[in-house]
Amino acid sequence: MSSENYELAIGAMAVTLCNWPGSPMVLQRFGAPFTCRYPNKPKSPSERFLASKYIDSIGRECIPVVAVKRSIVRAAKLVNKLSMIKARNAIFVCPEGHRGESLIPIETGDGRPAIAKMREDWVHLSDGSGIATAAVYRAEYRKWELRIGVEFNTNIISNEMMLRLLVLAGMDIGLGDGRPEFFKACGWGRFKCINEQVVPKLLEMETLDAVLRNRPGSLLVVHNYRLEERGDIICV
Repeated sequence: MSSENYELAIGAMAVTLCNWPGSPMVLQRFGAPFTCRYPNKPKSPSERFLASKYIDSIGRECIPVVAVKRSIVRAAKLVNKLSMIKARNAIFVCPEGHRGESLIPIETGDGRPAIAKMREDWVHLSDGSGIATAAVYRAEYRKWELRIGVEFNTNIISNEMMLRLLVLAGMDIGLGDGRPEFFKACGWGRFKCINEQVVPKLLEMETLDAVLRNRPGSLLVVHNYRLEERGDIICV
């Protein structure tokens, strides 16, 4: 089938994820020192706490896009007739209105940038060092929100299934350390979805970014996304 006749149905969603009551999000930046025993790494609790955060170019505290996508994809194992491989290839996540960014800003319930508190936990070590336990210092967010944009192939994942994946990801998978699917599950990082609204008609626009940016908390489905030589034409 040539690209001129190929029709791809694309769904796009702008949704806010907020913390489940009583479920904080605890983050440990990949590559950050876990304990103080590593040479040339931050030693003090405050230094290790600061090193655990994800910070974007303008100083906001964030979570990686891949962490949110991984949570949604992992929820596919709880849905009949959908594999995680298909979900991984059909779902794309970004900060709301900012496609291509790798970090999603963490906000409070009133839209302000979230500021983490230092959390101290004692963990068991199994690295052969002979030290049984050690203190770790991580970023903890008690009340948090994430505003994300999601695009998905509706030939593989229906609108209802996409919403179900988000609900299951929030309930059973979670985000960050101690999430429900983790082998040391603490029930942290659980979330629920708010501000979903169906957009009945798509007006003329250049890209899907326009809807994700200008219609917060909205759900739209674009049909007949035709790929032609002169460019992308979106028809409803």
